[in-house]
Parts: sequence; C-alpha cells; structure tokens
Amino acid sequence: MSNRRSHQYFLTLLVTIITILPSYVVANTHSIRGYVYDKITGEMLAAVNISVQGTNLGATTAKDGCFILENLEPGQYDLAISHIGYRQVVIHDLTATADMIKQIEIALEPTILKGTEVVVTATRSAHALADVPLETHLVTSSEFRGLGVQTLTDVIRWIPGVNISGGAPNGAARRFTPLIHGLPAQYSMVMIDGERAKSEHIHTGTNINLIPVGMIERVEVVKGPSSALYGSEAFGGVINIITKPIPAALTWGTELSIGKYNTQHINLHYGNSINKVGFYLNANHCHSDGVPDANGIRFDFDQSNIMSKVAYQATESELVTIDTRFYRNHYLRSTSRPKVTDSWIDIHLHFRKKLYDNSTVKTGISYSHFQGEYRNDDNRTVKADATFEWQSSTIHSIITGFEVRKEQFSRTSMPQMRNTIFSAFLSDELWNTRIFNPIIALRVDHHPDVATELSPKLGILYKLTEQTNLRASIGEGFRAPSLQDLYEEKFDHKTYYRDGNPGLKPEFTTSSNVGIEYKFTDHLVGRVTGYRNEFTNMIMAISTGDSLNGKPIFRRENLKEARAMGFEIGFQVLWGATRIHLDYTYAETRDDEGEPLAYSPRHLTVLRLYHYNKYLKLQVMLSMEDARQRYFMNTEGEVDRLRDYTLVNLGLNRKIATGISLFIRLENLTDQKFAIYEDGKTLAGYGLSFLGGIKIVR
Repeated sequence: MSNRRSHQYFLTLLVTIITILPSYVVANTHSIRGYVYDKITGEMLAAVNISVQGTNLGATTAKDGCFILENLEPGQYDLAISHIGYRQVVIHDLTATADMIKQIEIALEPTILKGTEVVVTATRSAHALADVPLETHLVTSSEFRGLGVQTLTDVIRWIPGVNISGGAPNGAARRFTPLIHGLPAQYSMVMIDGERAKSEHIHTGTNINLIPVGMIERVEVVKGPSSALYGSEAFGGVINIITKPIPAALTWGTELSIGKYNTQHINLHYGNSINKVGFYLNANHCHSDGVPDANGIRFDFDQSNIMSKVAYQATESELVTIDTRFYRNHYLRSTSRPKVTDSWIDIHLHFRKKLYDNSTVKTGISYSHFQGEYRNDDNRTVKADATFEWQSSTIHSIITGFEVRKEQFSRTSMPQMRNTIFSAFLSDELWNTRIFNPIIALRVDHHPDVATELSPKLGILYKLTEQTNLRASIGEGFRAPSLQDLYEEKFDHKTYYRDGNPGLKPEFTTSSNVGIEYKFTDHLVGRVTGYRNEFTNMIMAISTGDSLNGKPIFRRENLKEARAMGFEIGFQVLWGATRIHLDYTYAETRDDEGEPLAYSPRHLTVLRLYHYNKYLKLQVMLSMEDARQRYFMNTEGEVDRLRDYTLVNLGLNRKIATGISLFIRLENLTDQKFAIYEDGKTLAGYGLSFLGGIKIVR
C-alpha cells in the first residue's frame, strides 16, 4: 500500500514539475518582436541585421520586414540595426521584462553613400566600397529594379566616364559596347561573375547586352588599366556584371512587358536552398519587330537567355558551385538573306576550401563557346585557374594565383587558329592603419604568339578625415593582338579588304588617376577625379598600296600613339524622398596626328533622379545623358563629327500589393535620332518609344 502511495506521490510530483517548468522558463526569458521599414517610402525591409550588443544574439528580418529575438533574460539591452544603403540605428536601454513581449517599430533612413556595399572587382577580394583603394563605381539592381529597364546598355550609361558605341551595324540586334575614359571599346574588359565574356566580334569590343537586366544583381566598374589583376584587354578598365545569387530561402517571380515595335519581354526566376544544396534558375525571352535603321528598314529578333546556379556545401569549409549560361539570338542581319543565329554557352565549375581562419584556396575550370552564323564566327575558351588568399592578423592581405587559358577562333576569311596563354599574379594590400590602405599588384602573361608581358599597378586610399577620402593609382596595361588581328586573310569589308599581321606587337598604356571624395553633409557628397592615359603601338588598318577586285587591301599595323586625359565631377544628393546623381566628364583624346579618337564624346553629362511618393506608392526615375563633340573617320578617310544628343528616359513603378507592381517606361522623351557607329549611319536613338508591364516577386 505504501508502495502505491509512493508511486502516486511520485507521479503527482512529476506532473506538477512538467506543468510548472515551461511556465517558469517562459517567465524567465524574453522575446523582442518588431519590424523594420524604409523611413522615406514606408516599404518593409528584408535582410536587415538585428544584433544585441554585447552578446552573440541576433536576427535578420524576413521578406515582410519582421524579426524576432528570443531567449533574452530580463534586463536592459542595446539593439543595433543595420542594412546596406541605410544609416545604422542603435536603440539604447531597451527593457526586457519577464512578463511581456515587446513590439517595436524601426525606421531606417537611406544614405547617399554606398560605403557599406561589398565589391570584388577592384582587388579580386570582397571589400566595402568605402575601403577600396582603386576608383570603383557600383550600380545595384535596387536602382533599376521594377522600372522597365530592359538592357544593360541603359544601366552602363549611368556610370560617369563610360559611353556607349555600337561595334557593329544595327542589324546585329541590340549590340552595344562600352567605352571607358575615351578609349575605344576593345580596350574595355567585360566580365560576367569575374569571367571574361564573349560576343560577336573580338576586335571591336564586347557586347554588354548578352545578359538581360533581370539576371543582374549589380554592375561594378573599375577605371584605368587593370592588367595587373586580369591581363590583356583590361586596358582601359573592367566592367564586371554580377548575376543574381543563390537565395537563402524560396523565391520566385516574373516580369512581363510589351511595348513599341511589338516588343514583348518575359523574365522568370525560381530559387531555393534546402539543407546543403542551393539553386537559382532564371529564364528570359525578348521578341521585337526591330527598330528602323537609317533607311527605315527593320531588323527583327528573338533573344533568349537561360541561367542556372547550383551550390553544394560539402562541409563548413568546402563549397562546390556550377554556373551555366545559355544565350541565343535569332535575327535578321540583311534584307537580302534569311535570318541568322548567334549562340553562346558558358559553363563554370568552382571549388572553394577554407584552409584556416585566415586563408582560402579556390580552383576552377570553365568552358565558353560563342558561335555566330552570319560570319561563321567560332570563338572558344577553355580555362583552368587557382587562387590563394591569405589574411595576416596585422598588415598583409595577399592574393596570388595562376591560370591557363586556351583560345580558339575562326570566321569568314580566317582559318581556325589557337593559342594558349599562361598567367600568374600577386597582389598585396597593406592594412597598416585604418586611414591608409595601399595595394600593390603584379602580373605576368605569356602569349606564345606575341610576347611575355609584365603588368604592375599601385593604388592608395588615404582617409584624410572622416569626411574626406583620397584615392590615387598608377599602373601599366596591355592588350595582346587577338587571333583575328594576327591571322585574318582578305576579309571583305565592303569598301576594302583587310589582312591580319602575324608580326604585331602588344598595345600598351600607362595610366594615372587621382580623385578626392568629400562628404559635405549626410545629404550631399561630391567628388573630383583627374586621369591621364598614354598608350603606344595602337593597332590600325592601313593601306598596303595593293588592290583586289578593284578594292584596296588594308593590313593591320602597330602605327599610332595616343593619349586620353580629362576629369570628372560628380554629386550625390538626398533630399527627403528624392535622390539625385549628377556627373560630368571631360575627355580629351588625341592620336599622334592630333586627331580625336572615334566615337567618344568630349563632354558627357549624366543625371539620375529618383523620387518616391508614399501616398501613391509610386516610384519615379528620370535619367538623362547628354553627349557633345563626338567624331569618327568617314569613308573618305577624313575626320567628321557625329550629331550631339540628349537622351532622356522616364520610368514609373506603382506597388499595387505585396510583391506586385505595375511599371511604365518612356524612352527618348526628346524624340531624337542619333548615330554611334559605322560612319555615322548606325542609329542608337530611334525616336520616342515606350513599354509597360507587371512585376511579381515572392
């Protein structure tokens, strides 16, 4: 009987403990719940970092801006709230009690400085933009998302000192190439996720419109020779197109639009991370009846893109990623011929392993193949590379690596040719103090058909005051003659034939850059930058004195020296719900005969104005590009002037529900028609056009 009573007593005690214990635990812990929103627009902010100062506790806001901090003991805490592009907020002496759940609302104010945003192109390692020792410009997807921007060309136009050329006649369907600081487009290296991009030509620049804006997370531009880190072609600068990352949670969405010239556009994306595997898929298709050329003829096209990313986190220190991209463009190139097709496939496999707390090794292999049907272009690259990063505890941040790249190219009037390039590089950033940050970089490139080249560069960031940053750099760059430059044979260029030259030497540049950035107030930042480029061995096609079929024969030669020098002035203004970017660039370009380099404007002014009306839930973006004094060489061999232009575009986006918005975009509001290439006959402005659509993101 006593045993039964003992059992009953024990069971009663156990039930009592089980009943009371959760209440006791809850009563002695505390949860803080709240949400974070944009002070100007009222929009909820996702991915905001919430940290409890003095502890290792923290949280991140969800898509709806909400967060929860759990397991806090009663007491007082300081919360730090930070988000890229916003001023940090610290809430002091927040009282946590045992018998309440605290609900808080946090408003973050946008800042005009992008100093906290991370960039990788300038140094090949992740840095806050404010700490980069080389001049770097950044445009993020938040600046063009949902505003109807359809091509990367429109985004690149916003970068000060960067202008757009065509690189081919209009029939190539939306082919545009970038010019940096007045240098021809073939001196600008275009990369996608840090890898060299391919396109239709290899001697007139890289087509930046192969990747639609729906796939882009941000664009980083580094001006001045970057051969010390990236080798040949990084002569005038680097444009790195960073695509969307693999999401941490489920996301999907679409964007649909229709516009003038029967332009129809659709973009779809879907991504997720499950346990150790993450993936992201993006598909894009655009059809257009085509804009009219100078003769009123339209060249229609169907352009498709597919991008996929897959990552496998094998262990905490090991990551494997596979990135693939596919491009196809079916377009009318000539009214006397049927449609032709361009296609491009890009595959990259990467392995990253963290060796110790301060060192990481990365290896990769990639394959890229571009085919163009019109001229039978076959352009291929196979590459293997490895890099090693080491961060000392005090001063040095060292990155070293090598790559082996095999190039293959053929086209009409050129047999299939190959070469293999061997490269090695070393960079060292010195972190002696928090106000002085220099970088030294050196690279060796061996081109068997040309030469072995050594490229050095020195860059310095000096923080004069909390409001003032000084950046200066000097470096050398080179561009090795392409396979087409070397081995082309009697290419019919309509008015003449063109030959390559196996005896060509590399082109060289020596560049210096000095700039100062000053923060007048939290709402006004200004900068002034001066630059000078001197380059030699410019490759030109000159007459040999011979002829074929009644047309002269030209041959590529290392002929000219040239210079490009100038300055930039820029301002960023934040005034309530209005943000303004205003930049002016003066570029003086001359060859050794005193003639200006083709297509680059002497005066270039770029304006962007953003405004948000929180009552109408309406976002407005007005952009303007004004280009003056552009020149080119006409068919008579004389320097002629292209028409000045002022290009004005307007984008409107209205939120109608969570994750759903409608947009309208008006392009070329001034209804101008202007030319950019091919002896002034290829149009870049086609008159006023428009499109509208819907964007859904979940």
